[in-house]
Amino acid sequence: MAKSLWAALLLFMAVGSIHAAEDEAEEEADVEKEDAGHAVSKKYVQERNAKEVEKLWGLDEDEDGKLTLGEVMSDPMLDSLDIMKIGKYMGKMNENFKTHDKDEDGHLDKEELVNFVNDRIEL
Repeated sequence: MAKSLWAALLLFMAVGSIHAAEDEAEEEADVEKEDAGHAVSKKYVQERNAKEVEKLWGLDEDEDGKLTLGEVMSDPMLDSLDIMKIGKYMGKMNENFKTHDKDEDGHLDKEELVNFVNDRIEL
C-alpha cells in the first residue's frame, strides 16, 4: 500500500510539473504578444511625435531654427481647445516649454523641441 501511495504521489508531482511547464510557456507567449502590441504603439507614438515636430517647425515665423513660446502658442490647434481647459493647457504648455528650454535662452532648438513634444501634454 505504501508503494502505491508513493507511486501515486510521484505521478501527481510529475503531472504537476508538466502543467507548470505548459503554464510557463503560455505566459511567455502572452508576454511576447503583449510586447509586440507595445512595439506597434511605440511606432505610432514616434510617428505622431515626428509629425508634431514637423508641424511646430512650420510655426517658426522668423525661420531662425528655434521656436519661442509665442511661436509655439500660435499653433492653430489651440483654437480648437475647450474654453474650460484652455487656461490649464496654456499653463502646462508654458511650464513644459520652460522645462525643456535647457539653456534658458527663451527658445527651443532642434533637440529641445523633440523632448518638448515627447513630453506630451494631456488634459
